[in-house]
Amino acid sequence: MSGRAVMLPSLFMNGTLALPALLIAGLLSTAATAQSTARTYFSVPYSGAPAAHAPLVKGLVGVIDEANTRIRMAMLRLDLLPVVEALIRAHKRGVDVKVVTDDAARNVGFKPWYDALVKSGIPVRVDRGTVFNCNLHHKFFIIDDRTIWTGDWNSCWLDTDKIFHAALRIDSRGLAKDHLDQWQKLYDGERAGIEGQYTLPRVTHPVEGGGSARVHFGFEEDLEEVMVREIARAKATVDFAHAVFRNRRVAMALVAAMRRGVRVRLALGRDGLSRPLFQSCARFGAECRSAERPGIGCKFMVVDRQRLITGSWNCTIDTDHENIVVVEGVPRLLSGYLTYFASMLQRAEPWFKKGALAEDLTREHLMVRLTSTPGSKIATAALPWRGEVSAPPAPILVPEDAAVVPVSAAWPRHDRGRRDKHIAVTLHRRRALRPGARIRFVLSYTELHHSLGCYLPANHRPFVLDATAVGNLDRDLVLPFAFRLPPGHRKFHVELDQFDSGADGAWVWRGRWRLGPASITVIPGARVDRRDHIKIQRPLPFEQWTLNEFTQREANGLRFTAPWGGGFSPRLVHRPRKGDAILVRVTMQSDRQVTVAWYGMLGGKGKFPLPIIADGEPHDYVIPMDDHPAWHACKAIDRLHVLLGNEAPLQRLHEVAMGTLVR
Repeated sequence: MSGRAVMLPSLFMNGTLALPALLIAGLLSTAATAQSTARTYFSVPYSGAPAAHAPLVKGLVGVIDEANTRIRMAMLRLDLLPVVEALIRAHKRGVDVKVVTDDAARNVGFKPWYDALVKSGIPVRVDRGTVFNCNLHHKFFIIDDRTIWTGDWNSCWLDTDKIFHAALRIDSRGLAKDHLDQWQKLYDGERAGIEGQYTLPRVTHPVEGGGSARVHFGFEEDLEEVMVREIARAKATVDFAHAVFRNRRVAMALVAAMRRGVRVRLALGRDGLSRPLFQSCARFGAECRSAERPGIGCKFMVVDRQRLITGSWNCTIDTDHENIVVVEGVPRLLSGYLTYFASMLQRAEPWFKKGALAEDLTREHLMVRLTSTPGSKIATAALPWRGEVSAPPAPILVPEDAAVVPVSAAWPRHDRGRRDKHIAVTLHRRRALRPGARIRFVLSYTELHHSLGCYLPANHRPFVLDATAVGNLDRDLVLPFAFRLPPGHRKFHVELDQFDSGADGAWVWRGRWRLGPASITVIPGARVDRRDHIKIQRPLPFEQWTLNEFTQREANGLRFTAPWGGGFSPRLVHRPRKGDAILVRVTMQSDRQVTVAWYGMLGGKGKFPLPIIADGEPHDYVIPMDDHPAWHACKAIDRLHVLLGNEAPLQRLHEVAMGTLVR
């Protein structure tokens, strides 16, 4: 490489990546100096330029052409002719070239390049047929026992032309030896972390020109632990770009950093992210963006603008041969990666979007008006629903000195059991806010019994108040929300978080309130507290039921004295008809469910698991039987069977009846 940014007009002439000239220079970061040989290289997706002209390809070819004694390659993918030709050239001029790659190299798409290397006499080994088979996911070269080429980029057309990717070149004999030791294990067929020796803690080596670096390898170490430790060291900023984001511990570490006042920015591949984890980071104030075209294939993180953590590790739980390199104190690498990160953020889409629902428009209107108008002079917006049921929010770790707090939450009755939810939150000002300060409110919901993160609709943009807006809050303010919960039989908490503004654009978590009932239940296939949706034609009084030993009759229905209480109705001899419906009235204080089963006189049976709202109050559940083919498959229904779950003593069955659904 000459060290100059060459052929830029051909890369950018079609305008697909309109970046300023200074940004381009920062992306390439290839100007060599006497002090440092470190360089960064980045893909330019959809540039329209031939792959041979891409900075990444030219950079790697240049490094290979510099080799004098030996080259060791460990890479998942290889289908770029310039790189293959450079390896063959090196081999022909006497350089000792050896390759370890994934067994996919022998598949149709990559086989021509694999065959070309083998035909030239270069030894190539794959990861198939050894003691323990798993993907070789490394992306590094070792040149002359001194230079390391590494990062998240595969030497293939897709990574070069269609996806954001990054690589770096760094000179360090100690770091090269650590890579070489690992490479030799793979070449010899050892399974990393299962055979051989591995030094812990990992040694940090000096980098030529200043700075330091160390490498960690999967199986022999838990790479998620490496990432978590580096995030835990963050004091000011974390810039995180990853193709895959499904690791809970890493997400929790990022949230913990934000709680300390660290500013976090995420640029993630849309296909590889866990939405609840992604939305949890957005909830706590991270700038969250994702991209699909071009996709984000990067795997790097910059901490406090001082440490670069990159490599081939995906932020998930995989059984791949992967690595993480931690580089500190190398300004050229850091500035290049930070500039590239900024360019990805510009092209990626933010998570929060301006909503179009009446509730969203009302909140946006209030945020704008409060900056210049007292709340008492802002007209209350009319909504298509009323908050018929209300309750004070349940405080969770709430600061005593909070300037603004929620004092009430209200919701309509017809939301019960449905995915579509509405809630109105009333905010009350306690005190003024100091000049320059801001507070932020975010409403989200979390699923009971699952540690998956939160659900935060994109239209729930945070509600932010500055000192002026708080000063104008001379009366209680009502914020309406509308959202749709995920499908399935599930239970959720609705929560409101408050944050204070911190340094460098960060948000510091201050407290949380739980809103509404103890849990919100989604009950597909049933209508809750809509007794008007059934015309009862056949009551089934409990005096005629056959009960098991765990069930007792009481004045208001059946009480269950032990788990799995239940009973059988009297014989029905009912011929299923279109529009059949069953009414079940239950009180529950646990998070279990009721099972309503039926048996045919001539064979056939079916059942419907019915989640119950666990608030200790009686509720009506209307089950439309047209939704259950097994009901109509029975020629005649013999009996119903109602079975309570394994927390039966906390449940009461008040009524069961049959009738016709009212449309």
